[in-house]
Amino acid sequence: MSYVDAIAQRFGDGGPSAEGVADNEFIRRVLARKTARRYSATMPAESLLDLLVAAALSASAKSDFQQASILRVADPAKRSAIGALFPAMPWIGTSPVFFVFLGDARRHALVQRIGAPGVDHQHHDVRPRAAQIDLRPGVRPVQRPRIAPQARGHQLFPDINADGGKLFAVWHDSRNDPGYSVQNPPGNATAKDANGFHLPTVGLDTFAASSSDGGGTWTQTRLSTRSQMPNYEMFGDRRVPFHGDYNYVSSVDAFAFGAWTDTREVRPGDDPRYEGGEGFDVFQCRTAGADGSFGPDTCPNAGGLDQDIYGAGMTP
Repeated sequence: MSYVDAIAQRFGDGGPSAEGVADNEFIRRVLARKTARRYSATMPAESLLDLLVAAALSASAKSDFQQASILRVADPAKRSAIGALFPAMPWIGTSPVFFVFLGDARRHALVQRIGAPGVDHQHHDVRPRAAQIDLRPGVRPVQRPRIAPQARGHQLFPDINADGGKLFAVWHDSRNDPGYSVQNPPGNATAKDANGFHLPTVGLDTFAASSSDGGGTWTQTRLSTRSQMPNYEMFGDRRVPFHGDYNYVSSVDAFAFGAWTDTREVRPGDDPRYEGGEGFDVFQCRTAGADGSFGPDTCPNAGGLDQDIYGAGMTP
């Protein structure tokens, strides 16, 4: 199939002409890709399944962390139970093999335990990533000291920079969260309201650390002057919380400037479409229809979406 034919079938509105572009089999196969979701009863070879899983875990991931686990559900009863939750997806119970892809930050922590350098994204400590890793058999990577070892709090979204013999790191930290628990995301208390929603907490901060000896020792400081609540439902028609990983630090010699996502200026509100969950809702303006449904938010610039980028300078 030519580029032109594949593009016409895919987009139906002309699309790019691909004029003068050399033929590339991989690009043609991507353009011609189809999803059938109809399966025979033939069971693939186990060796092929293992190879496909390895290929899936070789796909691009942020910072190459590969924070996912692949679970194969083989029990027919369990597959049927899962399939019953999704009537529009009957292949869950009928395909010969069914995999569930799970977000799993624990994988990176496990890599840490065998001595590989990196950044622990689970909950406890931030470590600098090594520029080079010696992969010779029998050679274990050098285990760098933890930047900010804490018995309490999640540490997430780190960034690190080096210049002039100085290291600077910036990250979000929930050590001051009054509702902190290993089991809870930052900004969520264990206690729930009458409708079953977790109560909100305000306790996410931005911390930084600097090192003048190649990461041997670190000095910490709190950059944020106010704690924030990171789970305001600002996206997905005001139903979905999203706190962007926009933390960044840049340095020249002994001076650095760190920037981070901050919701301290978000205007809280109440979503009239459901009861409970107050504290996560943002200010919004909706009109109820005769049938009880609500229209769109007509005041998106009234403060409910005021997620900002803050910054601060630092020296060792």
